[in-house]
Amino acid sequence: MFDDLLSLPHREFFGRAALRLPADGDLPELPVSVYRASRWHDEPGELWDGRLAPRENTFKIKFGLAGRARTRLGRDDFVHEPGTVVLVLPGERTWSRVPDGSEPWDLAYVSLQGREAVRLGKALFARTGRTLAAASLPETSRRFAELLRRMAAGGYESVWAESRAAYGLLVALWDEATSPGVSAARRRLDAALRFEEANLDRPVSVAELAAAAGLSESHLHRLFLQETGTTPHKHLVATRLERARELLRTSPLSVKEVCARSGFRDLPNFCRLYKRAYGVPPGRGRAAR
Repeated sequence: MFDDLLSLPHREFFGRAALRLPADGDLPELPVSVYRASRWHDEPGELWDGRLAPRENTFKIKFGLAGRARTRLGRDDFVHEPGTVVLVLPGERTWSRVPDGSEPWDLAYVSLQGREAVRLGKALFARTGRTLAAASLPETSRRFAELLRRMAAGGYESVWAESRAAYGLLVALWDEATSPGVSAARRRLDAALRFEEANLDRPVSVAELAAAAGLSESHLHRLFLQETGTTPHKHLVATRLERARELLRTSPLSVKEVCARSGFRDLPNFCRLYKRAYGVPPGRGRAAR
């Protein structure tokens, strides 16, 4: 979706110092930036955004372009991956870490400053939670990509045109993210399921799923029962077992390797769960293949 944006300079600022949003008396900023992760600080892979005092009247919309980073934002802990849109409220600090040896993490963000932008941003966050899928926001994604390209090429014909484009992005995000076709509860569940799918190769706790959805563990438990008929833990185990069965069918990996790549810590426990689910031990699945 955003592949062509990766050719733009990374760690580069595009934008003007001050723009006016319609019907807003403040002077909001519109920084539009593309960043590629680098190794900052003494601990390899650790990244900070907003190490200085965060702006209290700024709302950010961050788009994951490539790579992945473990991110902590407010009370939420999640993986910021390609196609994930993250909402950052005024005054929030971001901590991110790119695993050693992984591909570079690329993101781009739009920062909007002013009373109206902050008001809409907070209202949107209250309805949707922290993360959204860009695939479910086609108009928002199109406007974002266009805004970034234009700003990287030197900007629009006037400050007001740039402001209108940025404000249009925020309105499109509101319209698509709060459409009546998808409930807020379903969006939060989808955020948890996306996180689960993106982390099948490592052990993940229910607490991490809850954080990805922006919910408490008890609330996530009720939501899973309501929407899927099972608990988060049982759903996580079933998804990992299905991944393991697929790896046994289609790859030359050993049972021990399949166990690890499916996010199970303990091989005997994995074999016991696999046999309970499919009636045969995982080695039999390998033999069938």
